[in-house]
Amino acid sequence: MERLFCKKQKRSDSSINTSWSPSLIIVRVELHSARTGKITELARMKIVNVGGTDSRGDYEFVTYRGRSKKDLDKEIVERLGSIEGYPRLRLHVWNLVARALNKMVYR
Repeated sequence: MERLFCKKQKRSDSSINTSWSPSLIIVRVELHSARTGKITELARMKIVNVGGTDSRGDYEFVTYRGRSKKDLDKEIVERLGSIEGYPRLRLHVWNLVARALNKMVYR
C-alpha cells in the first residue's frame, strides 16, 4: 500500500496526499471563547489507518502549520510520523493520539 504521509519530503512538497484516506481520524483543537463566543481552531492533526490486522493497526499522522482555520486549511505540513502495531482494540483512541503527538516530539 502506498504510504500517504511518511515519505522523505520537504514541508512545502505539494505531492503529499493528505486529502483522501480509506479511514481517517481528524483531531481539532478549538478555543471556545467565553468572553466573545467566537470559536477559533488552533491546531489540527490527521491520523490515517494504513494497514494492520483486526487487532493491531498501522497508522500515519500529520500536523499542520497554523493557528487559524484559514492557515490550517492550507495543509502545510508541520510534522509527520507513523506507528506500527498499535493495539487498537485494547487501548482507547486517546492513547493513539498521545502516542502520535509523542512520536512527533510534541511535549
